[in-house]
Amino acid sequence: MFRYLNPKTVRETLVQAVLDSPIFETRWRWTTTLALAVPRNRNGAKLPAQIQRMIADELLAAIFPDAAACLDNIQGARELPKHPLVDQAIRDCLEQAMDLPSWCRSCNACSRRDQCVAKDTPEPSVFCNEILNSACTRFG
Repeated sequence: MFRYLNPKTVRETLVQAVLDSPIFETRWRWTTTLALAVPRNRNGAKLPAQIQRMIADELLAAIFPDAAACLDNIQGARELPKHPLVDQAIRDCLEQAMDLPSWCRSCNACSRRDQCVAKDTPEPSVFCNEILNSACTRFG
C-alpha cells in the first residue's frame, strides 16, 4: 500500500476513484448550483430538487461524458476535460471532502521514517473508527 499510494501518484489515483463515488455527484451538483448553471427558480417558483438533480446530471453528461458512461465501455483511466466546473468539483472533492493536502504532508512524514508497517485487523482502530464515523455524518 505504501508504494501504491504515494504523494506522487495519489492525486491521479484518487481522481479516478472519486469519479465513481457519491462524493463527486454531490459536489458536482453543489458546484453547478453555485455557478448558476443549474437554476433554483423557474417562473417565480422554486424548482424541485429532483429537477435540479436531473439538470445537473444532463450538464455533466454534456461536459464530461466519461463520468456518466458505463465503466464497461471505458478502458483505462478517464481523462478529465478542461472545464472550470469539473475542475472545481474535483478540487472540492480532493481538498474539502478528502483533505488531500494534509494526507500528502502525513505521507511525506511517514516516508522519511525508516520503516512503515501496515496491519490487517478484524475491525478499525479507535482512531480510524472515529474518522469513518465523522466522514459519514459530515459528508453523507
